Amino acid sequence: MSSDLLWKLAVQRISFLKTDEKRKVLAYCINSGRMPERKTLVDLIRRDFRSSYKKESILHEAENDLSLMIKQGIFTLSVDDEAYPEKLRSIHNPPFLLYGRGETLLSDVLNISVVGTRKATGLAMEKAFALSFHLARSGAAVTSGLASGTDSAAHSGALAGKGYTLAVFGCGIDRIYPSSSKDLAARILDEGGTLLSEYPPGIPPVRYNFPERNRIVSALSEALVVVESPARSGALITADFALEQGRDVFVLNAASPSPSAGEGTNSLIEDGAVVVESADDVLRELSYSVKSRDRSPVLLSHSGSRATGRFLADRFRAELEEREISREGVYYSL
Repeated sequence: MSSDLLWKLAVQRISFLKTDEKRKVLAYCINSGRMPERKTLVDLIRRDFRSSYKKESILHEAENDLSLMIKQGIFTLSVDDEAYPEKLRSIHNPPFLLYGRGETLLSDVLNISVVGTRKATGLAMEKAFALSFHLARSGAAVTSGLASGTDSAAHSGALAGKGYTLAVFGCGIDRIYPSSSKDLAARILDEGGTLLSEYPPGIPPVRYNFPERNRIVSALSEALVVVESPARSGALITADFALEQGRDVFVLNAASPSPSAGEGTNSLIEDGAVVVESADDVLRELSYSVKSRDRSPVLLSHSGSRATGRFLADRFRAELEEREISREGVYYSL
């Protein structure tokens, strides 16, 4: 492995830097062969910061990350690598570095994100599983967040359909959260899927990581399907990111028996989100056609579905601004 990789791992450990700032610091490290002093770092990013910065500790952590990557077969993609997903690179402040396990990311298939509440009803779980199963059988990839409830049903359905599924973490790539998803994560790897995170090894699943993670879930896909969501749910944050990124947003008709369980998805529908009943509906809305179940979806002519055209993109702005998610120098309010 090149010394450039070690510098990338070190720069990614400076968590308060934006991606463009990390690019500047990486160039300095490669050219000088050392981590910048604090004053030099301030000059490079053109702003002061309050966060702790201990360059010796950061470099030591990066060396440990490199050793772990070799042991566990972890790969990385930096934002300027050719294989970095173009859909993700085009968003505001894309991840500087991605850590992955399993297959490298597929760029030549239709990718659909399927999300919803962790406390999904039985009916919603069944519907999420069936949707993902048929998407996989149609040749589409399924992306979700490995959480309990809807996410797990989506990944499991894609695996049952013998398809490719991608799980995006809200913690380090060496951790599985929740622990109840360990067997599912192992199956994803065993059956040709991918585990992905922007967080260095060892980073715990703290609360503010998940909205950050959700922007990746939405950005990697052509469209987002929300299965079931209460009024205040991470799935609604993902839906808002999807709209900001120009992705299509659908609501799966799960017909929740609990009014509160479907309150969030019902509000999406009221504001114009397109309701879908099946994988075929999703593909049709996206102007994709599947000639046989052994072939990948074929694009007919995609200029945006009714979901994007009808949806009121400002639906959740006020709510998100009230609970702004921020880390020093990085803001995710919309």
